[in-house]
Amino acid sequence: MILKKKNFNISQITDKVNLNLTVFLIFFGINSFYYYLNRHNFAELSIQERLPSEKEVIFNSLGDNEAYFRVLALELQYMGDTYGRSTPLKDYDYKLLYNWFKLLDKLDNESDYVPSLASYYYSMTPRIKDIQYLVDYLKEHSLDRIDTKWWWIYQASYLAFHKLEDQKQGIEIADHLVNAKGDLPIWVRQLPAIYHEKVGDKEEAFLIIKNIMDNIDNISEHELNFMNIFLKDRLKIIENNN
Repeated sequence: MILKKKNFNISQITDKVNLNLTVFLIFFGINSFYYYLNRHNFAELSIQERLPSEKEVIFNSLGDNEAYFRVLALELQYMGDTYGRSTPLKDYDYKLLYNWFKLLDKLDNESDYVPSLASYYYSMTPRIKDIQYLVDYLKEHSLDRIDTKWWWIYQASYLAFHKLEDQKQGIEIADHLVNAKGDLPIWVRQLPAIYHEKVGDKEEAFLIIKNIMDNIDNISEHELNFMNIFLKDRLKIIENNN
């Protein structure tokens, strides 16, 4: 078989290159013109995502609540801080945040990830009144299982007492720690006594510390020394006042 050499037509090749270049320049020009017209227009990004409905959660989770929990929890952490943005905490809708916390608890209420976000990150808001949503969430997350979730009760009482400056609420929350079951640190059980002491209720502080000494085993020597001194000092004050 004889192979014939193809004859290349230089003019045809040049025409194709010119055509392709012309098409490219036309689309490039259109794109540049569109960019010029819209160079000051930016997408309006919301700070927080809309809360998905119960049906959406069921559909999107595909039966794997744990995996979907991780997706939404990460989304919650970065809400308002995507695409180069940095949103001040005062601009967040804390009622919506509260509803996000509750939704995530429905997917996984054992994880400490969400209460950690509430306690350590979102509690830094300068809008003090919004902290009440965090206190409510932490209580609802933990009160029915203080033996394993005592840390979040402690955080709720701290936020109420010190940040909201609602001493009554802080004490009411902390009082749940007095007779809590489980292996709670002694200093956690002592917290209600410290709060009662700060508001001048020395008798209640005395009774709380005495209750700890009477009912808790395996108290370290230095803790016993502290509580003995505490009781003696408060007893003197109580007797003098009477």
